[in-house]
Amino acid sequence: MRKRGFSLVELIVSLAIASIIIGVLSLIFSLNISLSNETYLEEKAYKRAFFAANLIEEKIKSSYKIKEIKDLDNCNFYLYEKNSGKVDSNNKEVYKSRYNFTLERRSSGENVLYIHTYNNDNIVGGKNRLSVLEDLYLVYDKETSLVHILINKGREGSRIETAVWVGNKIEVKDE
Repeated sequence: MRKRGFSLVELIVSLAIASIIIGVLSLIFSLNISLSNETYLEEKAYKRAFFAANLIEEKIKSSYKIKEIKDLDNCNFYLYEKNSGKVDSNNKEVYKSRYNFTLERRSSGENVLYIHTYNNDNIVGGKNRLSVLEDLYLVYDKETSLVHILINKGREGSRIETAVWVGNKIEVKDE
C-alpha cells in the first residue's frame, strides 16, 4: 500500500493562501488599532476643551465684575470675585480675587491653559494649569456684551464655541 501525501505544489499553494489570509487579517487589525487611537485622541481633546470651556463659563457667570483690558489680544479682561460686601477705608468695594486666563506654549509643544489668580492687593496668588488645548480665543465684545469662547478652532471633532452674556458686569478700563 502506497502512502499518500501532499505534493510540493499543493504545499506552496496552501502556504500562499494562508499568508494572504494572515496578511489581510493583520492589516484589518492594525487599521482598527489606528482608528481606535485616533478616536481616543479626539475624545481626549474634546474632553479637555469641554472642561476648559465649562470652567471659563462658570468663572464668568459667578464673577460680579469684569474689567476690560484693551492691550491684550486674547482674554482681554479680568474677572472679579466678590468679597461678601467688604469695603476699604475709602468705602470702595473690596474684591476677593481677580482672575485672568492665558494659553502658553510649553517646550514640549503643548499649549497649556492657565488661570492666574490675584488677591485684592494685586499679589499673584497662583498660576494653575487647567488644560491642554490646541488654541483659545477668549474675547469680550463690547457691542454685544458677550464673552466669546472658541477652543480648538482647527479641530472639527473637539471644537467648542460658545458665548456668555455679561450684561452690566463690564467695567472698561485700561491696565
